[in-house]
Amino acid sequence: MPALSIIIPICNSEKTIKKCIDSIICQNNEDLEIIIVDDGSTDNSIDIIKKYQVLHSNIKYYYKSHTGVADTRNYGIKKANGDYIFFVDSDDYIDENLIKQLRGFMAKQYDVIKFKLIRVDQNRKVPRKSKRCCL
Repeated sequence: MPALSIIIPICNSEKTIKKCIDSIICQNNEDLEIIIVDDGSTDNSIDIIKKYQVLHSNIKYYYKSHTGVADTRNYGIKKANGDYIFFVDSDDYIDENLIKQLRGFMAKQYDVIKFKLIRVDQNRKVPRKSKRCCL
């Protein structure tokens, strides 16, 4: 059983899904599963995801009719096998050391792990007016 299930709800995400998935697979953690739930995409998102699935057996793809992001996340939760569930939106990416940092907290068996979100631009710079948010 994977320690961590990362759920990515998508809908017409062909422009952003590659960066999102790349940020997760570069974490070098074998004991995680990536669950991509497609909420009725009509673009080429599936073609991008299929290429990743050929190389990464821990990526699972599910398609469902368009019912909204909340229902899509709940669908992903039902498919998850991990001890912890982590959501990443398809237009977001995670820091290259995030999962490694989370492992220390997961080892202590916390029920909930809360961390900060920082908005950055394409050059990984924090805009001046950016707010730091807690998740």
